[in-house]
Amino acid sequence: MKKIIVLDTEGMSSHNPYNIGYVVADRNGKIYSERNFAYLPAIIENVIDCEPAKELVIRGASEILETEKYFYIKDKKEILDTLRNDIIENKVSDIWAYNCPFDSRMLSKLFGAESIKELDIMFKCIWSAIVYSKLLSKNYFNFIEKNNYLTEKGNPISKAEIVYRYLFDENDFIEEHTALEDSKIELSILLKAFKTKKKLVWNCRQPWRALKEKYDKERG
Repeated sequence: MKKIIVLDTEGMSSHNPYNIGYVVADRNGKIYSERNFAYLPAIIENVIDCEPAKELVIRGASEILETEKYFYIKDKKEILDTLRNDIIENKVSDIWAYNCPFDSRMLSKLFGAESIKELDIMFKCIWSAIVYSKLLSKNYFNFIEKNNYLTEKGNPISKAEIVYRYLFDENDFIEEHTALEDSKIELSILLKAFKTKKKLVWNCRQPWRALKEKYDKERG
């Protein structure tokens, strides 16, 4: 069975990611390996200039520096080499990320666009896949209204934390915002999309817009 990687990055969009984590898994959810990199040079640059998301970034950086579950890296080439080897050794077909445009852009920022292109692998969006396979429904719209999971403009929220609460009936679930742990819950979300047996739409760059349009039509 072909394997996939589900990957997440943490960091300000204007800086390099300070935490990169992923799982190598199959489409049944079996995890074969886990990676959890803390890129030390980026921790400093994110914390120094993190005003737009100060609390989140500082909490994430503190978690990294205070625990032993991270592989601390000073040379970013070591991260890229490990990712490349995992793709080759596990015959990985695709890399999935919840917000794929963001995460793939963060990888390109860190390693260079050409290095990512040389991986010769397709990046696919979990957010897009789950919106089109599971969320364009009255059940999801009723759920977000019941729990007030709407933006200030009244648009339905579909970030990973809220979607996980809906799919697994865990309305107290809080996302860790650390790359490895988030990649695990994002794998769980992706598996729900796989189980629908639908042809997945994985390349929509603005899945929130499709959700908004369906919601507006339903609530007319």
